[in-house]
Amino acid sequence: MIERLRPRFDAEEYGRLDYGPDSYSLMAIRSRDWRDDLPVVLVTGGVHGYETSGVHGALQFVDQHAADYVGRVNLLVAPVRDHALLHIDLHETTDTDETEFRPALAARDGKPFEPGGIPDGFYLVDDSENPQPAFQQALIEAVEQITHIAPADDKGELFGSPVGKGN
Repeated sequence: MIERLRPRFDAEEYGRLDYGPDSYSLMAIRSRDWRDDLPVVLVTGGVHGYETSGVHGALQFVDQHAADYVGRVNLLVAPVRDHALLHIDLHETTDTDETEFRPALAARDGKPFEPGGIPDGFYLVDDSENPQPAFQQALIEAVEQITHIAPADDKGELFGSPVGKGN
């Protein structure tokens, strides 16, 4: 997929991940005509290796929609340390979070595992230091046109945080 994007975007390897006998390229895709006077919009996906849908979603966004932002923002698709106006990090929460990841984390930390629920559907996590409920609500309203939104649990929460307007 990245090779198909090269005629329209700069794509470069910024590192390698060695896992057992295998080695994987770490790739970044960025706007071809980067301008220092434009804000940076960062899109990440696949931060957790088993969350493959975030990678596919980020690449699909670049392929189908990134051209809409040419000349308006500098678009970067990869983990970076630069200041960004907007950072959209695509994750997925799978059943393996509940059956493997969380029990292993509890065991590692010497704590008892307390089962919780995995939300079924789309949800957002806001920036606690700079909340943007109107922006979050707009995203939810757009996304609910194509998929269902995760409902709150019996306590009105997702992952122990209260669900409010824009969550």
